[in-house]
Amino acid sequence: MIGMLLDDEISSLISEEKILPYDYQKRMKPKKKQGAQHEEHEMEFTGKNGHSFMIVLRKNRLDFNDFSVILRYKDDKTGIWYNLVRFNGKHTHTNNLERNTFSGFHIHTATQRYQEAGLRIENYAERTELYRTFEEAVVRFIERTNCRVERPKGTPELDIFGG
Repeated sequence: MIGMLLDDEISSLISEEKILPYDYQKRMKPKKKQGAQHEEHEMEFTGKNGHSFMIVLRKNRLDFNDFSVILRYKDDKTGIWYNLVRFNGKHTHTNNLERNTFSGFHIHTATQRYQEAGLRIENYAERTELYRTFEEAVVRFIERTNCRVERPKGTPELDIFGG
């Protein structure tokens, strides 16, 4: 299969140290999505091993449980972007291969077997108690995807969506 990521590659990419600029939150430019209901912010950056990544922050302005925090990886050989990890808000999800359905906050992780089955790379998900809000999801996402924020001493943390 062209452009397929193997499980060990996925794991390595997720654990690769990613250095975000201290003002990364400020650099993320808001884009309105689906009318005025959704806001989306994204920022590209390079990991410690030279891989290209992007963080995408998406939230519904009307439903605080409808959000996603996504880590994307760009394969420099093919130019294809892959969603490696997605922290989702509270809704119902079904894992196609396992045929199990659940509701609640959940984390999607890329897998080789979902690609081999012709499904979206990050379609597999597990329920989580790790976060209950968008803001908590962003903090846990930064920790879980090995992102480090370079921050000058004395610089306060900025609100991601300026609100």
